[in-house]
Amino acid sequence: MNDVTGNKETEAPEQPVEVEWASRITNTKPDHSKARACVFVDGLSILGFNPTKDQAEFGFFKDMHYPVTMNIYDRDCKLVWSTENPLDFTAESTMGAVITINASKKGMGQRYQKEPWTDVEDFRNLPSLPEWHDVSKLEVIPDTGNAFISARMNIRDAIFYTHKMSVNEAMKSASGVSGQTSLGAIGRIPGADIFCAPTEKLEIEIKPLTDEDSIKISLDENNSPYTIFVQVKINDAGHHTSHLVHLYSVLKKPAGDNRIFSLKFNAPEPEFSVCGAGLTAAKQKRGAKILASAQYECQVFVDSEGGW
Repeated sequence: MNDVTGNKETEAPEQPVEVEWASRITNTKPDHSKARACVFVDGLSILGFNPTKDQAEFGFFKDMHYPVTMNIYDRDCKLVWSTENPLDFTAESTMGAVITINASKKGMGQRYQKEPWTDVEDFRNLPSLPEWHDVSKLEVIPDTGNAFISARMNIRDAIFYTHKMSVNEAMKSASGVSGQTSLGAIGRIPGADIFCAPTEKLEIEIKPLTDEDSIKISLDENNSPYTIFVQVKINDAGHHTSHLVHLYSVLKKPAGDNRIFSLKFNAPEPEFSVCGAGLTAAKQKRGAKILASAQYECQVFVDSEGGW
């Protein structure tokens, strides 16, 4: 089922890829039951689609957050691989790591959206920072020294959608602008479905910062669809401000636009989980309080030409 090795491979030089906007959109709702894996991301992160590297890219933030965890479950909710299990993830920490899901493929994938815009799984339910700034995309400030980004995740050739809407009303505000704007319920958990031919294996590669060797995982058709749950949690129960401000550490505001946006829900959101709590004992070893809910955490969509 799992094939984890320490072999290194030489990557081919990356080539710019020109992709028309229309090709990034699909109005066909993905059949989750036929996916090889469904990826869910919980916690403060930014998602961009990078045509230069031909992949979708997540960036996870360090400030007041635990390191990223990734748990993989089979269709029976059996935990088959985890970054919290030292036997699976020998690097011990994901700080500075790069996770690539569907590593043998290329492609930014597609976003599911359909008119009329009524489906809760429509990708557009996720907050869009460029839209708030009245632009189509935002310029990236590369964080080459990992000053702000704790880990990165690339997902290739997937269909992206909103997996879960918020339970509570979301309120948007901007610096220098009085008042708040109600957004109602918004997309809180993005999903990405990856489809493979029956004989194909879904390849996942993790490059730890502290280890030259990559960790590789192969998921075949048996016991699919798999659930890949990627999560980053807050490690400070006393924070009272939106963490959205951290996004501007790796994103340039449009010229002449000095607004910095904040976002919060009018009540704490319930904790999102899949297939139970995972490696509870490993989590308890951290010795620090993990918030069971968050009032200020959300994924934000950013269309970009480069990665952070």
